[in-house]
Amino acid sequence: MVRNERKLKPLQIRFLHDSISHNFNNGTPILDTFTDLLYGELTPEDLPMIEVIRDNDKWYSFNGHRRLYLYKLLEEHNVIDEITVKVIPDEDIDWKRVGRKKSTKNDGESVKVRGDESFVDSRDQIIQTWKRSEDLNQVQITTSGGSRHHGEPYIVTPQTMSVGNTGTHSNISNNGTEAVFRSPEIRTKKKGCLQCVIL
Repeated sequence: MVRNERKLKPLQIRFLHDSISHNFNNGTPILDTFTDLLYGELTPEDLPMIEVIRDNDKWYSFNGHRRLYLYKLLEEHNVIDEITVKVIPDEDIDWKRVGRKKSTKNDGESVKVRGDESFVDSRDQIIQTWKRSEDLNQVQITTSGGSRHHGEPYIVTPQTMSVGNTGTHSNISNNGTEAVFRSPEIRTKKKGCLQCVIL
């Protein structure tokens, strides 16, 4: 790890902004990137590093608020634990610029998502679908009584499978208005210069 880089838990980092857009600057819905991160098609290392500052023993994101929002969700659901961030040294911090950027009304504990009234429902649906897929990966199919001919598939019924609770909870508040939900069956891996387009 190079100088001025360190590991932090996303939930340790506060927002400077009061709200974020539901899209990245290139028009990509942040929920598309969240889905890729959730299913492991992307990792935080594939995206530009977030820059942070330290003020009164608290960490704040100087940029990358949309990425930070996604990383917080991922940590809440135990997908990631820490991310690598770039720490801006105290002597290099432009505090006047920080003051202009700082619009948070709750000391950076949460942000609102602008521009998508269905954002929260779409986000929660993505999480619930992912939870079901994770649970199904762990299902052990068993048979009781009788015999099964070679090559004959097992029949999965509510009696032969058990899935965990698909409920979800987030301590990040949002309001917002048209995220795209994509079924995992039709997902395709993204390629290209993500460092150039995700801001």
